[in-house]
Amino acid sequence: VFAFTAFCGLNYRRETFAQNSGLAVSPSSAEELQELCVALTLDANRLRAGLPEDAAGVIVSGFAGVDETAGFAQAAYGNLADQYPSLSGYTPRPKPVSLSKGLSHLNITGIYMPFFFEANVNVDVCAYSIPATMMHELSHFKGYMREDEANFIAYLACRESGNDEFAYSGTMLALQNSLNALYKADIERYAEVAVLLSDAVQRDRTANRIYWQQFDGTAAKVSSRVNDVYLKTNHQSEGVRSYGQMVDLLLAEYRRDMSR
Repeated sequence: VFAFTAFCGLNYRRETFAQNSGLAVSPSSAEELQELCVALTLDANRLRAGLPEDAAGVIVSGFAGVDETAGFAQAAYGNLADQYPSLSGYTPRPKPVSLSKGLSHLNITGIYMPFFFEANVNVDVCAYSIPATMMHELSHFKGYMREDEANFIAYLACRESGNDEFAYSGTMLALQNSLNALYKADIERYAEVAVLLSDAVQRDRTANRIYWQQFDGTAAKVSSRVNDVYLKTNHQSEGVRSYGQMVDLLLAEYRRDMSR
């Protein structure tokens, strides 16, 4: 318990990434959320156009293997250091989990192990989600334990990586969370955005949905419940729903960029 508290538990109470980066989080309208979704959709369509795919038209990685992807993630994360000093310093190499399918049965894409400072990543999932997951878990190593912040930082790290595959992965993470929020806020506006997704992006989303449907069982539900309790215990009152709160940070950055 002491090791957990010392190595990562205290970071649940640290200053937020929004405070450290100067982002002003505030309530937003459904119209503003729709504008964000359109911008992310256009980014996803553009990035996806030049990426490799299999015979079924679903994205595949352009890296030689997950070890090469992990090495690139380790090197690329440092691109954020100049703009966000709190993310500077040593970055470890994310570790692909050999029994990744077991993690899928538990509805887990990645685990940060504070006792060994390891960013462990499920690599059995759809190819486009792996880079963003690596960056998410590395964000925990940097001391940002809140899931919404780790998701947002993962988006930034992928976007600034200089690699279209990583940028697409981060954009898809941001887009999925934003579309979920728009669907809840205004289903008609959601429908207007959904038709803008390219066929290639739609194929990737469909493949991802089919992949996770096969693991929709008791183990996944129990794992999600355990994770929910863990997050609430560590002062994330929204529990597993906190993963989607990255939209507040996305909107804060979008609002800032539009005002310039």
